[in-house]
Amino acid sequence: NHIRNRLQQVGIRLLTVADSIEQLPLPRPPSPAVLRSPWFVNPFTDGGMICHYVPQPDRSQKERWLPASYQKLSDQTLLQLPTGDYLWFADRAFYELEPDVAILAMFYQDREAGCPLKIQWNEPQGRLNLAGVILPGTYARWLWCLSEPDTQRYRTRSFQSTNYPLVKKAFERLGCILV
Repeated sequence: NHIRNRLQQVGIRLLTVADSIEQLPLPRPPSPAVLRSPWFVNPFTDGGMICHYVPQPDRSQKERWLPASYQKLSDQTLLQLPTGDYLWFADRAFYELEPDVAILAMFYQDREAGCPLKIQWNEPQGRLNLAGVILPGTYARWLWCLSEPDTQRYRTRSFQSTNYPLVKKAFERLGCILV
């Protein structure tokens, strides 16, 4: 606090790692600004497998993507095309989404449905298993800066015990449960 106050006196803002959590985006549906230009072609006419995101308890993110049909679409549906592109269906129109916007919408839908994603966290050893978990880019970069790769396990990050509270707070912000 003493250093922070001294720096503020000369016009320098000190941002700690703990403060940076507040800069991470919250899960939310796509904003109207993002949805300003519709996708004019009905993606269901191409014949490929289109999936929609359905939050379900005790399911991985991958298992939450289920086959979709145009007839059963409801408003505010997140879709994934066979190409990996994301669409948002709202007001009887399709809108293309950037991946991070779509991923934040996934976490938002999980929260709204009361089906938080469970993330494997071995706290005694400081290991976070992110295999099969897609995170918004800002969260992934932030977590990667605080951790080291576990060379024995795919997509597992190792954290020092001093960073455990930060990891927990970041996943709370996404609405996930560390198990």
